[in-house]
Amino acid sequence: MNDTKSILKSQRLLPDHFRAYFWDTRFTGRELLDWPDHTIKRVLEYGQWEDVRFLRQIIGDEAIRKVVKSSRRLSPRTANLWAP
Repeated sequence: MNDTKSILKSQRLLPDHFRAYFWDTRFTGRELLDWPDHTIKRVLEYGQWEDVRFLRQIIGDEAIRKVVKSSRRLSPRTANLWAP
């Protein structure tokens, strides 16, 4: 999602503990820049509240809501939490 890339306030790397959410790929820390939608979905589904807050500070709630609205892979529980 190109909108997410333009919303990023900085080109910060993800903290190393985010590696646990990307168990099936090689973690580089650049996941939010390279695959923003996928990263947001992973953090919303598997992340701790501190990790969600980290994303909210960097990309904002509106970018998260856009991903939630367009995703069919999020659990109903997660989607409901972010529904307007």
